[in-house]
Amino acid sequence: MGPPAREAAPKLIEALNDECGWVRSDAAESIGQMGSFAPEGAVAAAVHRLLEMVNATDSLERSAVVGALARLAPCVPNGVEVPARALGDAYDCVCTSALESGRRWSIGNP
Repeated sequence: MGPPAREAAPKLIEALNDECGWVRSDAAESIGQMGSFAPEGAVAAAVHRLLEMVNATDSLERSAVVGALARLAPCVPNGVEVPARALGDAYDCVCTSALESGRRWSIGNP
């Protein structure tokens, strides 16, 4: 996403609170892709909100959140707990997201 992503950060963080699960899910994925190009403080705010969303009722949203947190792994406190819990999820898409992101979590390389 590069440097232009900085402009989108505030709107994406705002979108994490949208009433629609698809909007929250897409915002979570976008923030994860933004990574180090996010403005200072935006990643911390996003990580905080994403950690609140880990137990979302929608499986696709949980999957997106796990993937986004994996991309932001160095900024996630106790990060390895998230994919470990996600592996036990009842839905395959969440487990798959945890498996795909496991490498990022283990090496801390978003």
